[in-house]
Amino acid sequence: MNFLDRILHFSRARASSGGLEISDSMLRFGYFDGVLWQLVSQRLPQGLMEAGVVKDEAKLLQAFTLFRNEIASRVKAFVKKGSRHGAEVVVTMSSLSVYSQMFMLPAVEKERLEAAVKLNLQMLSPAELSEEYAGSQLLGSGEEQGIELLAAFVGREPVDAIANLLSRAGFFVVALEFRGLSLARLARERGVGFDPHTSTVIVSIDDNGIDFLVIRHGELYFDYFTSWYDLQREGRQISKQEF
Repeated sequence: MNFLDRILHFSRARASSGGLEISDSMLRFGYFDGVLWQLVSQRLPQGLMEAGVVKDEAKLLQAFTLFRNEIASRVKAFVKKGSRHGAEVVVTMSSLSVYSQMFMLPAVEKERLEAAVKLNLQMLSPAELSEEYAGSQLLGSGEEQGIELLAAFVGREPVDAIANLLSRAGFFVVALEFRGLSLARLARERGVGFDPHTSTVIVSIDDNGIDFLVIRHGELYFDYFTSWYDLQREGRQISKQEF
């Protein structure tokens, strides 16, 4: 299965998969062993990645390998389950630009739905579809409102570069999802007091940037991410006005 098949298919990830977040500054790993959350993190040296794009392949591979070994030493149950194909992970690339868009289709027969989705992905893609990985996810359907879907697009080149390095470091990428989906799924499955029957606005601020999400009926409908990298000027500084 290639990344075209994997993107957005996070719900198909097997229970033995851990979550791996990759940003310009950090690697974070999370795995629920059935009783406790196992969390491992490692800061990345400056300059290995910029806006999710690999800048120093050799040093990033070394960082991935060291992180894989650290996970193996601390979360033995996870690595044992994933040892056949490497440590199985669902990857969130937090610093990489991902374009998402909700769209609607009229109610169509199941055999015509796939063709209709592909046509809409071609029209919605922010670049040539041959240069993008694209995927869609069903949000809801009904006879009156039709079918609601969420589409996502990400550049092939930076994804392939990361996937190749992860494979060489001993990871097996089960699925790729963008940070908005990760946050929405976390809220839906683990959020204290979260009501999936209402609409919810979530604002996430961390070392990657600011993420603004709208969740309806437990599903992600809107995601707008502003990276600190896009606001930086000389000396990696962000002015108070821009902040």
